[in-house]
Amino acid sequence: MPIVVRAPSGGNVGGGLYHSQNPEAWFIHRPGLKVVAPSTAFDAKGLLKAAIRDDNPVVYFEHKYLYRRAKGPVPEGDEVVPIGVAATRREGSDVTLVAYGAMMTPSLEAADRLAKEGVEVEVIDLRTLLPFDKDAIFRSLDKTNRLLIVQEDVKTLGIASEISAVIMEEKFDALDAPVMRVTYPDTHPPFSHILEAANLPNADTIAAAHNEGMQMHRYGPVTAVVTGWLVVRGRGASGAFERRYRFTDTWSKRGRRWQIVAAQDYVAP
Repeated sequence: MPIVVRAPSGGNVGGGLYHSQNPEAWFIHRPGLKVVAPSTAFDAKGLLKAAIRDDNPVVYFEHKYLYRRAKGPVPEGDEVVPIGVAATRREGSDVTLVAYGAMMTPSLEAADRLAKEGVEVEVIDLRTLLPFDKDAIFRSLDKTNRLLIVQEDVKTLGIASEISAVIMEEKFDALDAPVMRVTYPDTHPPFSHILEAANLPNADTIAAAHNEGMQMHRYGPVTAVVTGWLVVRGRGASGAFERRYRFTDTWSKRGRRWQIVAAQDYVAP
């Protein structure tokens, strides 16, 4: 049945649990629906035209915080943004960041901040949540080997969970580290602007999540490990001595790491 349902949603407006929630996961769980979530003025018009012309029911999520804030050029002619096609908002080679809706702004801010630290982030705007553009994510992941997903929805069973599962099932070999997620906590939005802002993902939390993940998994998947002992012998005032160092030599796609993991002293009788 061809029908378009416009669904204002989203937080950062002080609407509390009634008007600041992000219920898109409820609808992407329903086979047969199409679900879109534009982040720019251009896409807002282009996706709405595509939704009206589609023969399927389309839920069109429009983030309330973007009203009168997401300013930019709009197509003057009969320009249609196709449903199911993501957009690359920023090219990068070190990590892929996937987001949608109002989360595109802090995601791009975090990407610019990380670029100053030497990390080039590729930012993908999903635009369509169902069906999402799996091929666009796969192409980017082949280049970066790392994935960070940002959503304003709560963490449990959101679009980030589904993308993570698809990556693990179909693109696991491309990963140098586990998929990272930055989301709203599993709780209702408060009416307080201060408390709501503390829960919402922002450029700080996105950049921090990336840096934490890089620290934990900076060497990527291990391709080879050599373990052995390095022995140092000598003679001192108390006689001959020997110190043994146990080491590991690790190779991965990200480089090589040599590490001493234990030391043991031995004094000859």
